[in-house]
Amino acid sequence: MPASLELPLAVDVDVLTIASNMTIHGTQGGQIGLGRGLVNQGTILADTAGKTLTISGSTQTVSGVTVGTFENQGTVRATNGATVTITNLDKNKNGASTTAVLQADTGGTMSVSGPNWSNVGGSIVENGGSLTLGGT
Repeated sequence: MPASLELPLAVDVDVLTIASNMTIHGTQGGQIGLGRGLVNQGTILADTAGKTLTISGSTQTVSGVTVGTFENQGTVRATNGATVTITNLDKNKNGASTTAVLQADTGGTMSVSGPNWSNVGGSIVENGGSLTLGGT
């Protein structure tokens, strides 16, 4: 069984990598706020009705192009009346041993945005929930 970490408060760090055996539940809502970057190889799960989990990256400029600092190589999922808001997504991309999934299940709401974000072999799934893709 994967380890589980509940985050009722904001967590601000330079770089955070969520390992493939980790699950973060947003049971109290909250924010994963980032200085420079976040790589998700595990699971970020919003599953408490009426609560919003915000994944908010910053932006950086690479070769003259503004990109977000959140790379999803694992699963981000909204279900059971919960909401996930992702800002400044860079990539939804399969990792070396992980599969990237952005998923809105029944009752879940997901909003994804970021400057110049890309889906590189990952999956974007609307499974009875509401999924809004924004940005470029």
